[in-house]
Amino acid sequence: MRFIFIFFLLIIHFAFNSFAQNDVFIMVDVSGSMNQSFANESKSVIVDFLLGKGINSPNFQIDQITVPTFNGQTPLISGTKRIFITPFGYKDTWRGQKDMVLGANYQSELTNFINNSFPAQFDQKRTYLTWSRANVFLTAKNMNIPRFVLITVSDHRGDVHGSNVIYTQDEINLMNSVDMAGANVRYSTNSWIKYIPDPNFRLKFESVDVTGWTPPRGPGGGGTGVVTPSLPPPPPVPPVIKFISYATGTRTKPIEVTGEKVNLSWSCNAKDITYRLTITEIDGNGNSVKKSNLKNTNFSTSLESGTYKIMVSGKSPDKKSVKSATTYIEIPRSSGFIYIFILIAIAAAGYFVYKKQQQTKLEKLKNIVN
Repeated sequence: MRFIFIFFLLIIHFAFNSFAQNDVFIMVDVSGSMNQSFANESKSVIVDFLLGKGINSPNFQIDQITVPTFNGQTPLISGTKRIFITPFGYKDTWRGQKDMVLGANYQSELTNFINNSFPAQFDQKRTYLTWSRANVFLTAKNMNIPRFVLITVSDHRGDVHGSNVIYTQDEINLMNSVDMAGANVRYSTNSWIKYIPDPNFRLKFESVDVTGWTPPRGPGGGGTGVVTPSLPPPPPVPPVIKFISYATGTRTKPIEVTGEKVNLSWSCNAKDITYRLTITEIDGNGNSVKKSNLKNTNFSTSLESGTYKIMVSGKSPDKKSVKSATTYIEIPRSSGFIYIFILIAIAAAGYFVYKKQQQTKLEKLKNIVN
């Protein structure tokens, strides 16, 4: 009996020392079915669970534990290890993966990294879970990470998988090499944490070992061998609109424009953007100019004197968000009054000359009569 107890303690000790030193991959579902409250609240739960601080949210509860160290009370991570956050939705979404190496202040670094790098937009119309998971395993293999903790944030229901139309043969071979029996990729579900307000959403904690796995390589998966280590390419740069003319205007320091003619121009780092222009007077009658479905990146109009807010927003063909641009201009109100003042001055001067001439003529007539 004593031998069994000691053996059990050795297992726990080995598991703790093994997983506490592991790298961590966090896969986050960014499809439209995702519960955003669940995703937002998961961040602190994941941090506390990895640091062995328990579950400090009333909305989360451990649903299942199969490995004793995955109980929320035992640290699963320490410094000098790498942590990844991998979004998954569309087929290439996983390429937006972010990572960092934790240092001496790994507890605060872990908190900051998860808070700043966790996905915030959940609107994709596909869920390529199996494909993204296979690429996480491949990333670990390519970066010489033999063992890691994998956390999946999802409802674990939707998955685009199993169609030859969707995947190439190389991609199918990669997924099969991960999932098939005897593939030498060892993984086990160690615990589930359910989200009480909606139990369909859960955090899944797994331990993964790719030490004995040799990924297939093509074409068609022919031959074996580890692919050349490489990091995923950086995520695509989102479309951003920038003003070219009057670019630096602010509400407190609008750009002064001479005359009523305003020639606007802007640029965007993406193609086929449809623009919407809004010009609003902010210190007068609230007059506005609105133009939609603009294809060009320039627009000219005439404005009365006043201060105006100018905003250009956009819509891409794939309906991805486009960052808008805003500037402020001012057409001085005094400009029109100057011209009026000059005209009045000229008229007054002319009238004065006329009166003077009339008075001179009158004086001459009086002299003649006398």
